[in-house]
Amino acid sequence: MQKNEAQEEVINTINGQILVIACPGSGKTTTLLRRINHMVESGIQNILMITFTAAAAGEMRTRYAANYGNQEGITFSTIHALCFAIIRKFKGFARDDLLTPAETWSFFYDLLKNETQINDKQEFISALLNDISVMKNNRIPEGNYKMNCCDDRGLFLKLYWGYESFKKANRKIDYDDMLDIAYSSLDGECLSWLKEQYQYIQVDEYQDTNYIQRDIIYKLAGDNGNLAVVGDDDQSIYAFRGARPEIMLGFQEHYPDCKIVRMGTNYRSCKEIIHAADHLISHNKTRFDKEFRATRTGRGKVVSYITRSRNTQNILVVQKIKELLHAGEKDIAILYRTNRQSEAFAALFVEEKIPFFCTEPIKSRYDHWMYRDIQAYRKIAEGNAKPYIVAQAANHPQRWISKEVLTNGLDLTYMLDRANKLRIDEWKKEKQADQIYEFYFAVREFAKRDPAAAIDYLYNRANYKKYIDDYARYRNEDADTLHEIWRQYTKDLIKAGNDWNKWDQYVRNYEKALKDASSVTDGVVLSTMHKSKGLEWKYVFIVDCVTGFAPFKRAESPDELEEERRLFYVAVTRAKDYLSLFGYKSTGKGQIVPSPYLLEMKQ
Repeated sequence: MQKNEAQEEVINTINGQILVIACPGSGKTTTLLRRINHMVESGIQNILMITFTAAAAGEMRTRYAANYGNQEGITFSTIHALCFAIIRKFKGFARDDLLTPAETWSFFYDLLKNETQINDKQEFISALLNDISVMKNNRIPEGNYKMNCCDDRGLFLKLYWGYESFKKANRKIDYDDMLDIAYSSLDGECLSWLKEQYQYIQVDEYQDTNYIQRDIIYKLAGDNGNLAVVGDDDQSIYAFRGARPEIMLGFQEHYPDCKIVRMGTNYRSCKEIIHAADHLISHNKTRFDKEFRATRTGRGKVVSYITRSRNTQNILVVQKIKELLHAGEKDIAILYRTNRQSEAFAALFVEEKIPFFCTEPIKSRYDHWMYRDIQAYRKIAEGNAKPYIVAQAANHPQRWISKEVLTNGLDLTYMLDRANKLRIDEWKKEKQADQIYEFYFAVREFAKRDPAAAIDYLYNRANYKKYIDDYARYRNEDADTLHEIWRQYTKDLIKAGNDWNKWDQYVRNYEKALKDASSVTDGVVLSTMHKSKGLEWKYVFIVDCVTGFAPFKRAESPDELEEERRLFYVAVTRAKDYLSLFGYKSTGKGQIVPSPYLLEMKQ
């Protein structure tokens, strides 16, 4: 890569504090490694290179060794690995003191076993753990934190404090505790030793820092230390993991004498793509001023397509990709806002026998609690009324039927008798009886109909449609996505001949084809916008450029809306030569508003 003045300034600024604002494709990693080598050649060995993922640390270490050879006195480390080394050396912690993922998940599964409102406990626990981490790492009081896992603050606090008590009782810590303990250790002998060990500190991806990480870094560097932080505030897209872009924006306030260097030259993308990206991100208000420039001579191409429906959009995208593959092109990616959007393209690629690779596991629409609910109703209707099957169907939709009355299958007399013997108020007994009748007759009506009519009855007349809306609200999920999955069940069922057994075979064939096709490591890339960060392709297709996805419907505050624009900016700047943007006018339920980003990229 050719040199430029900004890169050389970064490399040659060794002492003091430096803030490097590195635009996409500006050679950030190469510059950081050259800077380390320049320090080594200057006789410096006490160097700490902090990254925020183990993969990034490993890649940097490997690239440095390949270019400059192995050198003593350089530490490539994640912030968590650094903190564990600190508490191991100065606080006596060992690897066995860390909770394993299995121990954590087992604790929460046990605590949630009676929570009937949570259908997919794996997804819930994952979101819960992320909430706890974000809250603790940014020191947000429990009462003020806006949860993503659900909207039930009572449940959240019960789980949070239960988890804290569990760790204390078992004398265990987790990765978030590791940061807290390391920070509280940074004084006296510990801090003196670390400052001697790491006299020069570089931090990559600084826009992804949270508050506890910031404080650890500042304490290590001290008020007058040699600290270089590098990142791009316009690529801060991990607020849901706790990243706070205002930390990078406020670096100069903490270090008023710092040097600021803007690396604004892009070596990746053609001019049209850079111009579109620059116009887009300039609509954000809270950001560093910067000049974003392209060095490549080719203009490239940015085109947009607005189709009639989402389905016609998907078909058009696949057709365009087939034409590229036929012409011998291979460096192609489809980018989207959420992982659920990947399945529609994966299914089309399976049908067209187009090899593809996904940056995240593609979760089949049949690996879902709604499909399992349909199968529970079906089994009961066919006479398989085992208690655990009845228990699943009875409260989906939520009827609040006590588990004590569901221990003998679908026996109306037995259920009513057990409900009458419950030690509850009379009005609650009457409510239980009403709900039992409702469930019993829902199963009877389900059994009378052909498969497609049966699941339509469950959805429209047995309150399952409302249940989906209520569940999505409770879990802070997207209800439209859940409804779309249900509609696809009906389409697939009819495609399979509207026969339960043929649908079973269809599902088995579909999931096998999905697994086989997505097991390759080559082909068209399917990726969320988040996972695309740091990657690049000659041809990039961004799909679902409509409001609801771009920006995402859950983004409401000014900060959230600015992050959504940053995320789209990241997606746009993945394209090297050709960027294609796709939207649609309708979903069949009403008109769709095109993404405002399509217009902003032209202004």
